[in-house]
Amino acid sequence: MGVFMGSSLFKAQKGVNDKGFFENSHIVEINESLFKKLESSWDDPLGVQKDILAFDLKTEELKAKKLLTREYSGKTFWGIKDPRTSVLMPFWLKVFNDLKIKPHYIIMVRHPYEVFRSLERRDGFSLEKSLILWVHYTLASFKNYSESEYTVLLYDNLMKDTEMCVRKFLVPVAPELLEKSGEAYAFISPDLRNHVNQYSVTSTDPINNIALSLYQEAVKPQIDEKAIAALHLEFDYYVQGLIGVVSEHLISVKKDETLYRSLFDEAYLSIWWKLVGPLRVMEKKIRKLIG
Repeated sequence: MGVFMGSSLFKAQKGVNDKGFFENSHIVEINESLFKKLESSWDDPLGVQKDILAFDLKTEELKAKKLLTREYSGKTFWGIKDPRTSVLMPFWLKVFNDLKIKPHYIIMVRHPYEVFRSLERRDGFSLEKSLILWVHYTLASFKNYSESEYTVLLYDNLMKDTEMCVRKFLVPVAPELLEKSGEAYAFISPDLRNHVNQYSVTSTDPINNIALSLYQEAVKPQIDEKAIAALHLEFDYYVQGLIGVVSEHLISVKKDETLYRSLFDEAYLSIWWKLVGPLRVMEKKIRKLIG
């Protein structure tokens, strides 16, 4: 509908997000650098234990402020979308406050089993890991916002009644965009929905009940903050139960993963990687000839 999402968006990926991700690669880059500080990643099942504000983030804050100023100054309507911001929001809240930006948040809630099916297909994740991540991201999405600052949209409703969802968000926030709402209705294609909720999924792990309870709270017309807080405590207690030898091992793995990812990024961006590019192409051709 004409909302500017950034100058460097990730391209569409067939079978995953056929019409595009709408994620600004520069925002994602900053979020990834924050995960490196945490010695973590977007799919860290112990991520809830890590506090981004416990680190010195002056460099990242300056970079974020410059990016927001450069990318979005002068734009009447602009936005950013990256799931990582859900769990890194304390950092972004400080940046927004320093720049005197008052955003309105859209929290998209999808059934945790559908999210599991998506992660299972794309990344091979188990049900339990997928639910841990879903709960972590969903709780984080509600934690830092006051009710006047966010709109909760249910994925099911967006697919079934796009007009209702669009109006629910726009009328109190940006009614000027309603004149372009027809483009939004045409854009949403239920046939692109890759995973429909499958209630045959079952698990005896406590995280299953936590996820389903959180979903039931999230779909209510009014968010019960006390109920959400109680589920947060239950989730924290659950994650505490994962601590031990397995937790220690995961922390070690994440440290190595962060280190090697950083080294690869440095190598990939180096002049040497670009110089040997033609040699790699030649090697592939030779291998085909002799293979």
